[in-house]
Amino acid sequence: DLAWLNKMEAKYKDAIAYAEKAERLYKLIGDKRGESESHNVIGLTYFLTDNFKQAGIEYEKALSIREDLDDLKGVSATLYNQSELLIELKRADEALPVLERVVRIEEKIGNKPYLAMTYG
Repeated sequence: DLAWLNKMEAKYKDAIAYAEKAERLYKLIGDKRGESESHNVIGLTYFLTDNFKQAGIEYEKALSIREDLDDLKGVSATLYNQSELLIELKRADEALPVLERVVRIEEKIGNKPYLAMTYG
């Protein structure tokens, strides 16, 4: 929550620091889902600072953990974030298959609000 709050208040260094602390604690206690969410928040924060390379690295870490957990909702969220990164980098041709994967996952799990957002 502290990381998210600082991210929303544009205190990006603090947001990353809190998310990294959370990630280390999640790792220590073996909470893979929390660890993946920390990486995702760090990636989102780097994205907001236009540090796209580091955002991509964090998204990959989150995606790897989420795929290992077979957390389809989490995989979908991270893929969506990756697609936004690719679009920002003007790599729409690479973003399209990522978004198509998001659609397949959201159809499978029945997450209609997220599916509608992805179509948008």
